[in-house]
Amino acid sequence: MSAGLKGNTGYNQNTLNQTQGCAKIINATFDKSLASEEVKIWLNGVLQPKTPGTTDANNTNNYGSHKFYLGKRSANCTFCPGVMGEFYYAEIIVYNRVLSPSEKTQINTYLQNKYFSGTAASFVNVPAMPTFNDAVYDDNVWKHSYNTASPNDVIASVKDNCLTLGTRNDTVYVAPNAGIYNGQPYMRRHYVIHTSLNPVGTKKVRLYYTDADFADLQTLLPSLTNHNQLVVTKYNGANEDGIFNPAGGTLTLIPSAQITTGTAFGQRYLQFDVSGFSEFWIHTGNTPLPLDLLSFTVTKRNNEAQLSWKIANMQQVAGFEIEKSINGNDYAPIGYVPISAKDQYNFTDPHLSERNNYYRLKIMDEDGQFTYSKTVMVLNTEKTEMVCFPNPIHEELNISSSAYPFTYHLYDLYGNEMLTGVSANQQIRVSCTSLSKGMYMIKVVSNGEIKTLKFTKE
Repeated sequence: MSAGLKGNTGYNQNTLNQTQGCAKIINATFDKSLASEEVKIWLNGVLQPKTPGTTDANNTNNYGSHKFYLGKRSANCTFCPGVMGEFYYAEIIVYNRVLSPSEKTQINTYLQNKYFSGTAASFVNVPAMPTFNDAVYDDNVWKHSYNTASPNDVIASVKDNCLTLGTRNDTVYVAPNAGIYNGQPYMRRHYVIHTSLNPVGTKKVRLYYTDADFADLQTLLPSLTNHNQLVVTKYNGANEDGIFNPAGGTLTLIPSAQITTGTAFGQRYLQFDVSGFSEFWIHTGNTPLPLDLLSFTVTKRNNEAQLSWKIANMQQVAGFEIEKSINGNDYAPIGYVPISAKDQYNFTDPHLSERNNYYRLKIMDEDGQFTYSKTVMVLNTEKTEMVCFPNPIHEELNISSSAYPFTYHLYDLYGNEMLTGVSANQQIRVSCTSLSKGMYMIKVVSNGEIKTLKFTKE
């Protein structure tokens, strides 16, 4: 369960009351002055509806004269003279059990990516709540794992072909929505299966999911119309914890041609052969979830652009084509770097164009397919210039300044400060997943100069 509380200028009250002991009810109230702000309560990944005619957690009403401000308040903000500014976000995430170290890391990563700038977003929703199996039903052919708290929801089925697998532990993670990893959408339901023994030989596994899971993935993949289009990435390595991290492991693609689809126990399933068990992710396409581009930056040095990027999971990648644009729309190749055993790569562009220089990586697979990286930019000018791109945005906003370090302050049209931060480099990426659709203004302060820019979130 999570509740997101956002303060705004004016008179606000945010309260969160929880009964002592083994509490199972959380009541959240919020006093707002703008129609775009509200409290939302999720229960097990499902947004709880408002109750008509009541003042439940999703309704907003005035609650007396006492105010509780999150963060600090400061002098008058730029776009709202006479009104106090700089109100901050708070997010409360409550689990009904003690989290494992990897789950705590996942929560921290989620919060960092959602609210702090300069980090490539990995999550846009509350991370998945795992369900562990505590029972197995054996029908003499398949062994079906489930949790006695939800006996109708089978996690996975294994046909061991008379091999001894020992103790088996299955976990299914169900996030609120499908995710995107380096541009590749994947299903919100993913799995980790472990057995204490792994004898040589072929086993069969079934991964169960719902029609709602499939429909949710379709929102990111309108071309997905049939269950037999689905494929599975199998990860085997040190990070089998329900968080996709291919570092230090092996990825195996199980293509749709090797998968049988069907229904059982009122659910959909994908069935395929494996030699061992590990982490499983459902998606589409002809390659595993793509190369992990950990970072991609560009800096100006001696009138040259120095590009640098770091990767993980180099399987089936042939190399990187570097593309450049001076308008952010029309790109042309300027170089190629083949893949090697290293994970850090560099490229120098000695021909900087005046003012704007945009760069992106075309990540080439061995079979000729490719994906694009995020775009980075360097400004080449004697004057102090500040720009933001793209416009409109969907998830991230890039801010560049020819003079750095610089600070930025992002406001909505009412003058409420939504995000703020500092960049020690010429460019910074700001996650805007928490912003509603609409127009925003951003104030960039660099080298004693101030520039106000506008952009739209779609």
